Amino acid sequence: MKIRLLLAACLLAQLSFAQTKEEDPEYTEEMALYKAKEYAAFELIDRSSDSITRFILHPLEAGKSAEMTTLYFKCESQGKEGLLLGFNGEQKNSDGRSSEASDFYYLPKAEAIDFLNRIISLFEREDNFFSDEKDQNNGLFQFGELKVVIYEGGDKSIRIFWNGFDSNWELDECEDTLKELMKAME
Repeated sequence: MKIRLLLAACLLAQLSFAQTKEEDPEYTEEMALYKAKEYAAFELIDRSSDSITRFILHPLEAGKSAEMTTLYFKCESQGKEGLLLGFNGEQKNSDGRSSEASDFYYLPKAEAIDFLNRIISLFEREDNFFSDEKDQNNGLFQFGELKVVIYEGGDKSIRIFWNGFDSNWELDECEDTLKELMKAME
């Protein structure tokens, strides 16, 4: 009887854990926007006066994996405009331990456009290489602190490594981000 109760408790705990690990892209986009406000307030905006500083944060694309969310950022009074890459999920520290976390990487406008165009053009230029041996042929480039691996494994996939995060993204999400970013900057 005790064994059955113990097994039932273990099964219930496992099911509860599995439910908390489900990823909902709408939730992630909403939470990314919420957390991006804190990031903008403490990392992007210089607060040297008592007057209000206006800024815009607009979600652009939430990745299907919920590990990567992109947001448009603009603060006219400080001349800042660009893209926030929102990292969400498992983050490994220097000791190899991991925990659930989220953080942002800011790309000013020109760098953001260059970054997104570089990914898109590499897929176009290296299409034969990537499609020849799916999931085996990879491309790597570095952009600032970001290490980017691109490959074709069913979908055209992008893995972005930064600050202990390993986030998956897809080419169509990158293309949509570029379109939405250009629209937001008009």
